[in-house]
Amino acid sequence: MARATQRTVVQVAYDARYLYVAVRSEMADASTIRSGLGRRDNLPDSDRIYLSFDPRHDHQTGYGYEVNASGVQGDFTLYDDTNMSADYDGVWDAATQIDSSGWSVEPKLSYWFTP
Repeated sequence: MARATQRTVVQVAYDARYLYVAVRSEMADASTIRSGLGRRDNLPDSDRIYLSFDPRHDHQTGYGYEVNASGVQGDFTLYDDTNMSADYDGVWDAATQIDSSGWSVEPKLSYWFTP
């Protein structure tokens, strides 16, 4: 695996109801950011972030979220260790921004469990 060539910064915060994640992907040439529009759970070929969580800590099931540089969202459940299903449609928000030095995304996720 090659070393990363661009800097990525991730910050996580939470309160009594939500988990907040901020991801900043810096790019030497922001014109190379691949963005595009699509339907939920059917993201176009584009730059994106994936977040996966294992709230039961069973290492076999979980929830996954993805957001591309244009703000198109996808979510899914993970089960039986290696399978996934896009039938899950969680209620969550994400904001994205593209600028001259990269792009950022800030998902706001509700808890699936009691913290």
